[in-house]
Amino acid sequence: MSISKYELIQKLDEETSRRMTTMGGIHMYFDSIIDPLQKRLGFCYVWAEPAEINLAVSGDARDFAHIFKVMRANGFEPDKRPEAGQHEFTMRFLHANGVVFYLSFTSTVCKRVQIGTRMVEQPIWEAVCDGDAPTDEVQIVQPAPTDPVVDAVAVEAMPL
Repeated sequence: MSISKYELIQKLDEETSRRMTTMGGIHMYFDSIIDPLQKRLGFCYVWAEPAEINLAVSGDARDFAHIFKVMRANGFEPDKRPEAGQHEFTMRFLHANGVVFYLSFTSTVCKRVQIGTRMVEQPIWEAVCDGDAPTDEVQIVQPAPTDPVVDAVAVEAMPL
């Protein structure tokens, strides 16, 4: 579901009007960054904080390259690059004026696939009281005593 530029601006104004006034400049990025990205990608989620705009976007490698192009054209520099094979990635784009765009990107091309199976044999334990124990099928293991006081309390608490 995509919302229009005007709905985004109205929502951001309502939620952060006090913070936007003190920052004084976040709206200028809607025409130069938000609109071009929204036209190409659509957004999952956009919200604003005191000196930052947070974007959650999904797309393919060309969409990710487009985000870099738009951000750098507007004076923002990335703080890191994604590693090969990542299908989810978060990063910041920083501007000299102190405004930060946080980006959460999820690939629409990559998907989780099963590459094999692994069987792990491990014992299954169950608490069994003496009267309820099946005849030969249960192996009762007594732990070695470690603390005489704790062991005495444990023995007293056992059902008879």
